[in-house]
Amino acid sequence: HSYGISAILDLHALDSPDGLGVPPMADATYSPTFWSSVASYFENDPGVLFDLYNEPHSISWSCWKSGCSVNTSSGSYQAAGMQQLVDAVRATGANQPIMLGGLGWSSDETSWQSSMPTDPDHSLVVSFHTYDGSGCNTLSCWNSTVAPLAAVVPVVTGEFGEYDCATSYSDAYMQFADGAGISYLGWTWDAI
Repeated sequence: HSYGISAILDLHALDSPDGLGVPPMADATYSPTFWSSVASYFENDPGVLFDLYNEPHSISWSCWKSGCSVNTSSGSYQAAGMQQLVDAVRATGANQPIMLGGLGWSSDETSWQSSMPTDPDHSLVVSFHTYDGSGCNTLSCWNSTVAPLAAVVPVVTGEFGEYDCATSYSDAYMQFADGAGISYLGWTWDAI
């Protein structure tokens, strides 16, 4: 905090039945309790943001918002919707910004605004992920999907990068984001 750095706490994966992979969405059994606990602990810390589920995928926007039964190769489970997770955080009194990644591993934000959960604190943030090999990885997509969102709600690029150890994709995205007033965080800096 003394250096003006904020921390983003996220639910990045679940204990999937086979112990592998990332399930499509947070589960309704444990994830709301997890977020209630985390939000209670950090309730009075304005330097902490919550990213409720890092990369939802293989579900519908209706499921994203309201939950559903999810079938995977390792079994089925009841997914929590973002509304249930937002409610779990807000019920503790925590009023920090809450980040919500869209579908397609947080790369598809096409229905984010129309599916946006209700937040009594009006502090929801789009968490967008983009890589050179992901969905929404062109200037055209960014201009048609991400920029309009940034005009009405904060957008944080929670992950971005490229897989070729070069910089052309990352440079192009940062130039776009700077022009659109979008924050961004590189995923990792690895010596591969």
